[in-house]
Amino acid sequence: MGRGDIEAFLRRLAFLAAEGRISTDARTRICREVRHVLTRMRTLGLTRHGGPAAGLGEDFTLAVGDVPIKPEDPEPNRDLPGEIMRQLCAQLPILERVISCREIRLAVELLIDTGRRPDEICALGWDCLDYDEDRSPVLVYDNYKNARLGRRLPISQATAELIVDQKERVRARFPDTSLAQLKLLPAVYANPHGRRAITENQLGARHRAWIDALPALLRADGTEYDKTKIVPYAYRHTYAQRHADAGVPIDVLGSLMNHVSLNTTKHYYRVGNTRRREAVDRVAALQFDRHGNGSGGKPRRCSTPSMPDAQSVKSPCRSGSAPSRPTSPPAARPARSGSAAPAVTTSAPLGGHFRYVSDRD
Repeated sequence: MGRGDIEAFLRRLAFLAAEGRISTDARTRICREVRHVLTRMRTLGLTRHGGPAAGLGEDFTLAVGDVPIKPEDPEPNRDLPGEIMRQLCAQLPILERVISCREIRLAVELLIDTGRRPDEICALGWDCLDYDEDRSPVLVYDNYKNARLGRRLPISQATAELIVDQKERVRARFPDTSLAQLKLLPAVYANPHGRRAITENQLGARHRAWIDALPALLRADGTEYDKTKIVPYAYRHTYAQRHADAGVPIDVLGSLMNHVSLNTTKHYYRVGNTRRREAVDRVAALQFDRHGNGSGGKPRRCSTPSMPDAQSVKSPCRSGSAPSRPTSPPAARPARSGSAAPAVTTSAPLGGHFRYVSDRD
């Protein structure tokens, strides 16, 4: 076996990718894995005389140039638009009274407010609410995906009140069970002592039944929104995008999301056109031509945005709530003279529910 066999293998993969029988990502991954195996075989001496792969040609290998370049992922787009979130929040009573129960509704509200993963919300213990030294509420949860237990997430007072009400409800239902064994969201059936929580599968099934039962959800332009995109995990992406739109720095956002790497955080949000335009205008105001004139003969004045902390970012289901605060707030930067802070995501009551307003395109 030699180089000709390698080239035939590469052509076959290219054909399968072109026919849509394997993805471009799979093609790249297969090439990388084969290259790794062949390299390890030679490193371990398996191709030497007397070895199990003796006689394998030196040209039977994949060079760096043989591995296709992995295409960049598209910009994140799994968050739910503000107008869709408003409609969902208005329909939460149906989830509790018609489709399921109080525990499922509260789980969805906590997903929206905190941006945690579904399994992290389902497994919350009864004593998951704590307070910082300044009496600001925090949610104590376990990040099972990365084996990071006892994580502390700053939450709003309104979210804390939801948890307090649920704790009282659960304690009244299971007065004889040890608090250490109680769950914040106990299963409704076959759970005499409150030690068994609702499952991620139960949450997903009830959530899907609720979404499917809702009337058509409309975008701002009046077109219908695809309901298949509304899954419990989408609320985590929406949480990230909501904070990014408000200008929360990526290091603070990564801390709020409890990501091990900021590269992971980058896949949860996109930079909106408004913020991109502000960046371009800010630099354009400093540009000069060879005559010393500013752009267009007259430099444009642009605002220098302040760096908001997560307290300025409100949950779409909470009117007047103060959302999560960053674990390590960024140092404030001095604003230019005459500058004004740009518009960020704001909110206002609408018909008893939260009005979600975003400047993101």
